[in-house]
Amino acid sequence: MQEESKQRSQEELLFQACQKGSLDECKKLLSMGVDVNARDRNGSSALFHCCHPQQLRLVRFLLSMGLNPNLTNIRGNTALHLAAERGYKEIILILILYGADPYIYNLNGHRCDDLNPQTRPLIAGIFRDKSAYGLLSDFHKKKLTQIFEDIDSDDLGYIDANKSFKFNRFVEEISEDIARRDSQEFLKEVSICKEGQVNLEEWLFSFGKLIRDAGNDTPVDHFIEDYERGIKEKGKFIDFKPRD
Repeated sequence: MQEESKQRSQEELLFQACQKGSLDECKKLLSMGVDVNARDRNGSSALFHCCHPQQLRLVRFLLSMGLNPNLTNIRGNTALHLAAERGYKEIILILILYGADPYIYNLNGHRCDDLNPQTRPLIAGIFRDKSAYGLLSDFHKKKLTQIFEDIDSDDLGYIDANKSFKFNRFVEEISEDIARRDSQEFLKEVSICKEGQVNLEEWLFSFGKLIRDAGNDTPVDHFIEDYERGIKEKGKFIDFKPRD
């Protein structure tokens, strides 16, 4: 009984850490053995307590640690029901890429997109293409994530036009005009959640689609090689200043 009480107390600390958006506290609690799939008195998992675009890194961490995105609360809602209802595109994307099922019905007989019909095209599109995300190997995900983090040098969690422009000049000897044009095309093609910005999931998702369309992962290997060659020739990306 005492052990069960201690467990519930630690689980409550996990939910509180999620509400505060404290990634470090969550990491510490999970390292102590707290179940990542623990649920509160309402049946809600930790995802329900940090289901907001500003907590995307925390959501990403919990999912990477094995949190089941399809856990339902006492109303039969999943975290995807909550994200869809609130129109949180970034959370919708990451949940589906990590296996969230948009066809789960809650106790009122509603799917997630029934709670906010405006999200229906977005959810359908991501779910249709999500198999492409699975084509990325762990090696490619790790490499591409490292490159994303290098480009996102201010650690804001996204690539915008200026960051993309700098990257284009880093990997290719092209004019300023061409680099800016390519930057705009990249953002238009890859951005899903917020116009003019590409987050990590969108970035990785785009490479999965590239592998799918090419029928192999050679284009991704070439992309990584081009970046690593740029580092050898020009030094660290963060220190690179495009010439006029």
